[in-house]
Amino acid sequence: MGKRSRKRARNDEPTGLPAGFEESWNVGLRLAAELRGGVSFEEAISTRREQLRDLVARFDAVHLLGHIAMGESQMNPETYRESEHRGLAYVIEMLAGELLIRPDRAGRSAPTPALDATISTEVRRLIQEATHLESFRRYMAAGGLASPEASARGRAASHHLMMRAPGWPWQEDEVLRGLFGPSHIAQQLRSTIGFDAETAIACSDAIAESFSDRLHAHGMAAMQDVAGFGPGNEAYEWASASLGGWQEAPGSDAFKARAMTALWATNHIGEAFVVDGRFVSDRAGVTEAAATAFLDALSVQFGQSDGDWFALAERVRYRPYIDLGNGSFMPTVPGNDLWTLRLLFEKALKDSEPYRAHRGQWLETKALSLLEAALDPDEVHEGLDFSYEDESGTVVEGEIDGLLRLGDTALVVEAKSATLKPGARRGGAALIDHLRKNVTKAATQSDKAREALRRGDCFTKNGKPLALDAQIREVHPIVVTLDDYSSVAPVIWQFAGTRVMPPGTTVPWVVTVYELDLVCATIGWPAQFVHFLRRRARLNERGGLSATDELDWWMHYLEQGLYFEDEDDGPIRLASFTDPLDAWVLYNRGIRKTAAPKPAMKLDKSSVTALEYLHKERPDGWVAAVCTLLEPAGVVRKDLWKRVQQLRRKARERDKVQRATLGFNEGPVEMMIINVVVPDTDSVHVGDHLEACIAERVDEHGLQRVLGLGHIVSSKRPYDALAVLEHAWWEKG
Repeated sequence: MGKRSRKRARNDEPTGLPAGFEESWNVGLRLAAELRGGVSFEEAISTRREQLRDLVARFDAVHLLGHIAMGESQMNPETYRESEHRGLAYVIEMLAGELLIRPDRAGRSAPTPALDATISTEVRRLIQEATHLESFRRYMAAGGLASPEASARGRAASHHLMMRAPGWPWQEDEVLRGLFGPSHIAQQLRSTIGFDAETAIACSDAIAESFSDRLHAHGMAAMQDVAGFGPGNEAYEWASASLGGWQEAPGSDAFKARAMTALWATNHIGEAFVVDGRFVSDRAGVTEAAATAFLDALSVQFGQSDGDWFALAERVRYRPYIDLGNGSFMPTVPGNDLWTLRLLFEKALKDSEPYRAHRGQWLETKALSLLEAALDPDEVHEGLDFSYEDESGTVVEGEIDGLLRLGDTALVVEAKSATLKPGARRGGAALIDHLRKNVTKAATQSDKAREALRRGDCFTKNGKPLALDAQIREVHPIVVTLDDYSSVAPVIWQFAGTRVMPPGTTVPWVVTVYELDLVCATIGWPAQFVHFLRRRARLNERGGLSATDELDWWMHYLEQGLYFEDEDDGPIRLASFTDPLDAWVLYNRGIRKTAAPKPAMKLDKSSVTALEYLHKERPDGWVAAVCTLLEPAGVVRKDLWKRVQQLRRKARERDKVQRATLGFNEGPVEMMIINVVVPDTDSVHVGDHLEACIAERVDEHGLQRVLGLGHIVSSKRPYDALAVLEHAWWEKG
């Protein structure tokens, strides 16, 4: 019997984890020991906040934030690996939240004392531990592992505290332009807040792209002061006050001047972050009034009340610039402005009904366009209605946002553009309400659509009857969202049988439009995507498996498959699998110079040829044929084609039909791949020989999934006859 399993990573042990995971694991162990000692969450968090407050009290807020931001937000595209990246954006936000309770930027010491790694390391430790503690506290407050709903709320709370953008900046640019670009919406934004989406994107890009120039200018300005280094010089006075003993250190005066000036520039690096309306206007090519309105709308002032530390940090996230009070602004987490614009714009529009309708329509069209471009479907329809009577005589009505047909397989797409409320983002009960209004509704609607597709004659489009061009035997529901559901989607199996996924409901594939964009960009063949959906659905049936987001599942599928049938029933947690995808995306965008291959499934040449023929010719059952061909492990699939060559040789030598059957009895569905090779003299009967062999094998081994490939000895094609038997076909009658 053949093997369908593939090598995979099992990361449910602390050893061998990527650096970022291991660091978080060790922090958790350390804090768990402290909590077991009887310290409450609140006490532990308060202690760290007091220690942080004492530690940073001496420092100017701009200088300190610049120092920390340089360490936590920098990314080298040539070496970036999500699994190894150590930067923590929330460290910057939490620090900014603490500093904003001051009346202004000034620290207790003037000039700012020397900043070094001991300061940044301790700031990071205190904030990281406090945030982990709050994550634990919120998880327990939500109910911990008491129920699937409690667990989801706890994950959402942790996710909200620590995670950031659901995609890449250029993806968000496209979303903002799609949602807020229409002229009537842009005009409403300009009249309400003084700028529109295009202006905001220009300002955000200009600030991000100008940072290296500002950093260079800051350093060059400092170096120009070397010649005047001495009493009265800013760098000299700072070094004299902050770095005792440097005057007596060995080295020439010129060397000391360069060294102290460089240290001064590094210590005051935060000044390079500071921008004003005129600077942004010049760099972005927008009016100064619009640039200033942009900065004002996204800024928070000093003098905040000394309240909930995490609420202050959240305020910084949604208003990522600090108003320094003199027309100047300092960004906290670089790039955060882009990800808060949608919420800002929706608030300005008061989430009006015309905007909500446009938002939903845009997401439907976007999701379908991505899938259509990647899958080249036989049919694609947007906005279908259906109506039929069920067995009890009740009229069932519904609609499908989008439908794509590949052979006898239908992808039912539901677009859910509703914005998560703040309480839902934090893991409150509002999260479950949101899921029920959106994911539950979409799943229920998809099940009704599945039955309508089985009946096949109950659809209308724009009020006119619509008949699909083929009988549908397989349906996959897909829910595409605007907001990030990664605290739920990768483990949505937990909700099976609950009020979120009531008994009998088919669990859909839930994916953000950002993730769908990257999946579609890396699909090798249309039916390969159907095979992924089959395997992804099987993970939901199996349960016990979790990942950070849907891209981890997709990349695991490409690299190792999604076959977990031979694992025990214990929980399996995937670490990040997206490093190769990130590298390719950065290289493809021209951001990374080091070449990175496009992620793809590793297949032998013969299998690739077969897939190309199946997709080009699209014979009856081609989707199921591809899915069956992709099921075995790579070495088994490669051996299959070697066996075909052996059969060809024997058929030529003996002038007799040669047959071979490869059976698979592992996993939830048994299957066979049958090859029949006929001599050239009997080529017209290749299909008959194949069908006879299939009938014989099914009679012997029972009804199961079958892929039959018929070959003519001298043919160069990967198959000359094709026969497919799919379990879903006979189950549905």
